[in-house]
Amino acid sequence: MTKPTDNKRSIPQPLLSRCRLIEQHVQNYLRETAVSQMTFATEVREIYEQLPEAQRIIEWSQRSDVFERAKRDAEKLFRYFYKNTLSVDLEDAIVLALPDDRRDALEYALASRRGRISVCITAGGDVSQHDLAKEVGEAVIAMGDDDIDHKIKEFEEASAVLQTAANKLKAVRGDV
Repeated sequence: MTKPTDNKRSIPQPLLSRCRLIEQHVQNYLRETAVSQMTFATEVREIYEQLPEAQRIIEWSQRSDVFERAKRDAEKLFRYFYKNTLSVDLEDAIVLALPDDRRDALEYALASRRGRISVCITAGGDVSQHDLAKEVGEAVIAMGDDDIDHKIKEFEEASAVLQTAANKLKAVRGDV
């Protein structure tokens, strides 16, 4: 009789909320590059303001002094992290404000939360099925090689144990 399969998906532990995961990547970026919260918030604001005005829900500071405006914008942005609430549009602006390598790492982490992969699309915004299939194939082959190597190692270890047991049995029987 076969054992019923468990349909529960494995969830990586600890699972951070999307907001906390994004905050973690942003804080690492700020700490490792010495970019200030104000500079980063200004970049996020500039990207966010590219949305049509009717679609914006965040009201950024309207101060005329650039320093004060950047300071208030940073306070507002990081308050959203503190409250653990990011609108989708704000989340997109934050991700897009990161440099390419950091953005790729964050996109990968966000996709990995759901057991998915993230693929970078070319600058023109097009991705060919050929390129996508090639990248996925290379990833599967790479993952498969690790799995195969692991299975071969397990088999070799099991074979060594069996060979040792067979030699001991022969020694006991006097078949040596």
